[in-house]
Amino acid sequence: MSDNDNNRDRSEECSGPHSLICYEPAREIIDSSKLTDYQTCPRKFFFAHILGWRPSGSNIHLTFGTAWHKAKEHLRWALHLEGNYSPLALQGAFKHFMAAYSVGYPEPRSWNDNATKSPISAYRGLVQYVAKYKRDKFKVVFTEVAGTVPINNDGDHIWFKIDSLVEEKDKGYVIYDDKTSSSDYALQEKFGMSFQFGTYIHAIKCYLGLSERMGHLAGVVADVVTFRTAPYNKLLKSGKYSSVVNGKGHTFNRIPIIKNSAQINRWGNEANSVVQDMKRDKLALLEEDPSDLNMRAYQCRTTSCSDYGGCPYYNLCWQAKNPMKMVEELGTTAPVGFERSFWNPEEDARDSRTWMEL
Repeated sequence: MSDNDNNRDRSEECSGPHSLICYEPAREIIDSSKLTDYQTCPRKFFFAHILGWRPSGSNIHLTFGTAWHKAKEHLRWALHLEGNYSPLALQGAFKHFMAAYSVGYPEPRSWNDNATKSPISAYRGLVQYVAKYKRDKFKVVFTEVAGTVPINNDGDHIWFKIDSLVEEKDKGYVIYDDKTSSSDYALQEKFGMSFQFGTYIHAIKCYLGLSERMGHLAGVVADVVTFRTAPYNKLLKSGKYSSVVNGKGHTFNRIPIIKNSAQINRWGNEANSVVQDMKRDKLALLEEDPSDLNMRAYQCRTTSCSDYGGCPYYNLCWQAKNPMKMVEELGTTAPVGFERSFWNPEEDARDSRTWMEL
């Protein structure tokens, strides 16, 4: 019997507060974002992916990022078919952006509240993007390609979803991944060691090795747009405008990430190490008692509490040294400010244009 079967058998037998952490299909599916969440802080992973407690309400960063992906996908196909980023392609890209953005923010009166992540900001970004990269020349192989790829011989797979795979003359195949940011600080360091890009390179190298396509994978390009306030002159009390320009405006960076065989091997070792730690914590959780002072499984990693503007689970960690006590009291209800939903990479991947099972 495999480890997965053993884990499932033990989960199906649990009761009491443990019944809320029993077998849930979404928990069994691993992708780069889950591995990164676990590496960042196991307790954060526990709240988000084991209990399914997520901040309630629309997430502007997620909504804007999804809409921006849709716009960029349209631009790449336009370049593939027409050979350039035409005004018509720009209009189509913004139309795709608005279709996705309106899902999270259907009321136009709320758009101005989002400042740099508003439709106006996105349109300005698209106009500047096509002007900056007007010399782009490549052929699109896939957009929104998703699937699974093995990371060991024990049956563990990692799910992935890649924005675009293109073929560039004299370079070979290149993975383009769209990123939105609020700062240009240390982009190479931020994305160069990204767990996500190791997954992408591993997946596409497996694909090229198994398919009839011949070619070289040059690497990943993190296509980063930093959205910031547009330059403007401040209105002074005198009624005149200052000569000092405020606001830096959007910036555009393409960060190349190239990994050799040794680096991909290191990525594989790290992935397997994290997966094994996740399995151990999952089993240890079944031994936790709500009456204990502290929870030993899924330990807090306190150096991450201030990352990305502050962890949404900070107050939960501060108030509940043993979250199992909170689980016992709340039952299937999430705490105030949260809702219960599970991120399932499989559902997201199945909606992609291209599917791979490697």
